[in-house]
Amino acid sequence: MNAPIETAGRHEESSQFHCGEDVNWGVVQYHFGDLDGILIATRGRRGSAASNHLAELMAKLTALGRQLGEGLSAPDAAHVGNLVWNTLCGIVVAQTTWPEPVDQSRDLQTLVDVVSTYIELRR
Repeated sequence: MNAPIETAGRHEESSQFHCGEDVNWGVVQYHFGDLDGILIATRGRRGSAASNHLAELMAKLTALGRQLGEGLSAPDAAHVGNLVWNTLCGIVVAQTTWPEPVDQSRDLQTLVDVVSTYIELRR
């Protein structure tokens, strides 16, 4: 079955979506289920440099979360943290799956605006 999927505003048939050299979306779904499955499957192939980089990134995100959450209730701080994390994950997926670089500057500015406004209203 060729189920339509949307990729960054572009509709394609799942069997025609090209994910890499001689690999289409149907193959990815069969082996991994979805893009999260791909990311999980590649986790074991990371070298120590990539793992160290990810650990540093997580430490910086944790510090940012603490700074943004200061003065907020725990649920509000969690909402802000989840929004930041999910937006960054979406940007990474867009960058890794789209065949050419995607300008995310407007998305990042919107994230800053939304988080800033949310924090101002909650403090």
